Amino acid sequence: MLLTPAILDKAVLSVAAHLPHRVRRPIDWRDTDESHLWRELVASILGSAVPYEQAYRALSTLDDAGFTRIPSDLSTHRLGVEGCLRTVGYRFPASRSSHICATSERLYGAGTTLHSFLLACEDPMAARRRLVSACLGIGPKQASLFLRNIGYQDFAVLDRHLLAYLKFVGAIERDATAASSIGEYERVEQLAHKNADRLSLTQIEFDLAVWVTMRTIREVGN
Repeated sequence: MLLTPAILDKAVLSVAAHLPHRVRRPIDWRDTDESHLWRELVASILGSAVPYEQAYRALSTLDDAGFTRIPSDLSTHRLGVEGCLRTVGYRFPASRSSHICATSERLYGAGTTLHSFLLACEDPMAARRRLVSACLGIGPKQASLFLRNIGYQDFAVLDRHLLAYLKFVGAIERDATAASSIGEYERVEQLAHKNADRLSLTQIEFDLAVWVTMRTIREVGN
């Protein structure tokens, strides 16, 4: 069967209809403890430019070794994180361990917490821009993922699957390079919002359904 935008949208809606109910229950970071927020930030740093499975395996290994806790000794922590990442064949063990520890130092070394960091931002867009500026290893996509995972529901996670979808339905002309800057990211994000609205889905439902659909199409094609 020839894939068309209409057929693709039908597949996305079918996946969305079977998403777990918990997807539709937003959390609130204000009621979440600091250690959980930090772990989510670590997960977002690990997820940059690597396949989901690799990032998940790395995070699970760090969990088991106790390295997703807020570090007290940064040099020991960095070496421990790097060692764990190497054992699971993570793509960027040295740089990601440095990013995690440098971000921790920037936040907690200055007497800040993620709670106070977010409270100081006047709106969600400002929170994302400030995260990109303050945290090493965090770009617009990973900042969006982190913020959505802790309760901000309106951010789009413009990964390669969502960008491929937007390109296929004619919303954008480019794919992986479309979100190379925060300004460009925000422009493409608005197109993602319009397509979610067109399918009567929330942004998180849309993103997850597109992610599953486009991954499946890619795997079948291979």
